[in-house]
Amino acid sequence: MISDQILKNWAYRYLYAKPNFLIFGNFFSLEFYQNRGIAFGIPMLPGVFYFLTCLIFIFLVIAGLNFWRQEKYFALSGIFLIFFGALSNLIDRLRFGYVIDYLNLAFWPVFNLADVIIFGGVLILIVQSSKRKAQS
Repeated sequence: MISDQILKNWAYRYLYAKPNFLIFGNFFSLEFYQNRGIAFGIPMLPGVFYFLTCLIFIFLVIAGLNFWRQEKYFALSGIFLIFFGALSNLIDRLRFGYVIDYLNLAFWPVFNLADVIIFGGVLILIVQSSKRKAQS
C-alpha cells in the first residue's frame, strides 16, 4: 500500500498533464489517468461515488475481520493483499475523488500497483478455494 501511494504521488507530480512516458514503445507506458469509474475504467453512474466508497469501506471491515479468523496462511495472504490494495485505492477516492492509475499496457485499461495487488490476492483465494474443493 505504501509503495502504491508513493508511485501514485510520483505519477501525480511527474506525469500529470504530460504525454505518456514510453517504456516499450506503445506496448507499455506510464500515463497519468484519473479513474473516476469503478473497475477497468467502467463509468460510474451519477450519485454512486458515496455508495461505492461506503461499499469499499464495508468490504475492508469484513476483510479485516476475516483476516484475524483465517487459519490458512495462504488464504490469509490473499485477504491481506486485497485489503491493502483496496485501502490504497480508497485513500485516492477520498483524497482526490478518483483513483490515480499510471500503468498502461496497450491491450488493457490503465491500472496501478494496488490493482495488481488486489488481482494477486483474488488469485490466491481462488487457488485456496479450489484446493479445498479438491480435498473434499
